[in-house]
Amino acid sequence: MKTLLIACFTFFLSLFIYSQPPCAANPAAGETCATATPICDLNGYCGNTNTYTPDAWGSTGSLLGCGFLGLGSCPATGLIGEFCGSVENDSYLSFVADATTISFDVWITASTFGDGIQLIIFDTPSCGNDLVNSYYCQQIPPNGGAPTNVSASGLVPGNTYYIMIDGFAGDLVDYVIGANTGISVPVSVTPTAATICLGDPINLTALGGDGTYTWNANPDLNTTNGANVIATPSATGTVTYTVNSSTGNPMCPASTSATTTITVNNCGLTCLISSFSVNIGACQPIDNTFDITGEVQFVNQPTTGTLTVSDCNGNQQVFN
Repeated sequence: MKTLLIACFTFFLSLFIYSQPPCAANPAAGETCATATPICDLNGYCGNTNTYTPDAWGSTGSLLGCGFLGLGSCPATGLIGEFCGSVENDSYLSFVADATTISFDVWITASTFGDGIQLIIFDTPSCGNDLVNSYYCQQIPPNGGAPTNVSASGLVPGNTYYIMIDGFAGDLVDYVIGANTGISVPVSVTPTAATICLGDPINLTALGGDGTYTWNANPDLNTTNGANVIATPSATGTVTYTVNSSTGNPMCPASTSATTTITVNNCGLTCLISSFSVNIGACQPIDNTFDITGEVQFVNQPTTGTLTVSDCNGNQQVFN
């Protein structure tokens, strides 16, 4: 008896390139601090400075002054958080920190005058009527389309903070924000879609949320908990996998979910046979022959092709 062993090898290559995120369907920034737009997903936030007017802060605190005084940066946290330039078309976002340090990148995608924006991260007991604490205040130029990193420390997780964005010297600007760390964002999954061959595993990774992930029960998954799971689809066609996580942000929905769609093709795999058995019946004395029956089990039933059966003497029988 001869045994034929067929080995299948699968090669995986993953390539990760960090780049500007696509624009999300987000609401516009608020005209004033009091009407700041709460942002649940800062990653891929797109905005502009084109339609806003300058807004006075109030009598006891000020977001104006540094530009008029010729200073290059804002006062330290704890002082009156004067903005680092004159204000022409300011707008406001708010977010809830989920770490003591936050980091995000800003891309300037269009700039009428080539000046970019000036951006401040601050908190205040009362918008428009109180002192502000500034945690970041800088000009962000167009930078040739490359991102500028914005980071701030000393924040309190769970507290609300504000982002003020103003066109530097009144520049009319389009911008995109990509969140890195410290800011609550809804859960997402990578890849969002993929095509694989039947029998191939694929790694699925959850991001965002509160860091705790549960996956909808599916026999194709190796586990239903954790940021990383392995799916091995058991049939051709289209299959979806869904991950859930809480946002940890009181301004956002309590939980979010993300779904990935995997297309599974029959790629003509060579490892099709999972088992082969032969039953030999009793000898027939009339013609000295045996009755032999065989059964082949397939991992994936082929739709075309031939099956060749050989005996020990090299005789072959081909079946379509």
